[in-house]
Amino acid sequence: MEKYKISFINRSLPGYGAYETVMHYHKEAMNRGFDSNINLIDDTVDFYIINMLYGDDEKKLKEILHPNKFVYIEHSIECVLPEKTWIRDFVMPNSFRNYFFSLRHRNHILDAFSVENKILASDNYDYLVVPVDYNIFKPNPEITRDENLNIFVGMIHTNKGVDTILTMAIKNPHKEFLFIGTLEGGDKSEEDFVGASNVKYIGHISKNKLVEYYNKASTLYLLPTNGAVESAGRVVFEAVLCGCNVVVNSDVGNASYPWYNDATKIIENIDISIEKLFNTIMEGCRRASKQDG
Repeated sequence: MEKYKISFINRSLPGYGAYETVMHYHKEAMNRGFDSNINLIDDTVDFYIINMLYGDDEKKLKEILHPNKFVYIEHSIECVLPEKTWIRDFVMPNSFRNYFFSLRHRNHILDAFSVENKILASDNYDYLVVPVDYNIFKPNPEITRDENLNIFVGMIHTNKGVDTILTMAIKNPHKEFLFIGTLEGGDKSEEDFVGASNVKYIGHISKNKLVEYYNKASTLYLLPTNGAVESAGRVVFEAVLCGCNVVVNSDVGNASYPWYNDATKIIENIDISIEKLFNTIMEGCRRASKQDG
């Protein structure tokens, strides 16, 4: 079997959802025998998996990218940002396949478009369930669950519903609320979590420590507000896989899957989704190879 050279394009910072997703796919690609690379852009690449585009990457790709030699995975609402005209004009129309992370995700993008929806109305799209490593995020019977412990996990930002959860904490002083995540890119500071004895901000923590909290907490809250939409909301799947209850609203992408709070179904759909993506990548590599030949 020919060993195809592929490249995942993504500049998200470590610890963020997009980074975790791409690294999961990259590891899977290597396990499947691909010559897999991150952010490599040159003539030796057979096929690209484009995730999040930034200035330098976009400039290089414009010089080298050919139709049907890539798939595009939309991570948030990047394609509707005013400066992302190239995604709308070239990337999505010429992608071998376009992917979204949930039904809510794609509908949100459709709603965000105020111009013609010819690209998004086409049938060249599918959904990918955000990959979560269920060998890491799983129940730990040695940890006792605390029915009074509630957590938030993610970027500390108003649009993630942080203020809503803080108000909830103040109204329930007998319950403990922990906020886990980075302040970088958010609109809050550590001072916002001072004043209520049952509220604590503990910052960004290791994956192993996060698994402990998912196993210990009673409930994870994710309540996007101000019109923000979580394309997936991977923390929901992480929490459910660890046996933690989740409280979400309709703006969390993963919650638009009817099985989002069923750990068995989550695992099944993650596996199906990964097979779907890599079948597409393999087919795309073969077609691109024939075109080049």
